[in-house]
Amino acid sequence: MRAQKEIKIAQDIATTNKTATEVLFDKARKQTIEALDNAKTDKAKAMTASNFFFGAYFVNTRTRGNYCEGLGVDIGAFANSYKEKHRVLFIVSERYQIEDFKDHGYKYDIDEFYKMMAPTLEQYVTQDMKDLASTLKISETEVCQSLNQNVADWVSAMDYGKRNPEVAQILLKQ
Repeated sequence: MRAQKEIKIAQDIATTNKTATEVLFDKARKQTIEALDNAKTDKAKAMTASNFFFGAYFVNTRTRGNYCEGLGVDIGAFANSYKEKHRVLFIVSERYQIEDFKDHGYKYDIDEFYKMMAPTLEQYVTQDMKDLASTLKISETEVCQSLNQNVADWVSAMDYGKRNPEVAQILLKQ
């Protein structure tokens, strides 16, 4: 419900020069920096960074793939390339998730972790794909096709270290 409200607000704020997705990204980036600044310990900062990383990781390795699959396009090459590009960040982030799950009395299961985040991520991916299609003046299906045809370009454009350097830096220090 919260995601729907945030997306609606972003849609209302969006302009011809700034998509709803860009509005959402700017807001998320500010919230990320605030959350990192408010973390009291290095461990809390790293855990916060890990949570933010996994949001983007799941979007680009699972949710976007499911979305494109629904349009009849397999973007496995894109997802695999994104995973490889972010392998080190994933390993470090997952270590924090495993520890955090254990600290809270749960066994870490990446599929269950994804299921907790999926409903929100699906709403954001839907908006992102609509915005990409509109910006590029192509259909959402063609965006999916482009993800697989231009893998290196898309993975570079979605490089987490470039898009969220503060988060990546915290994780890579660990």
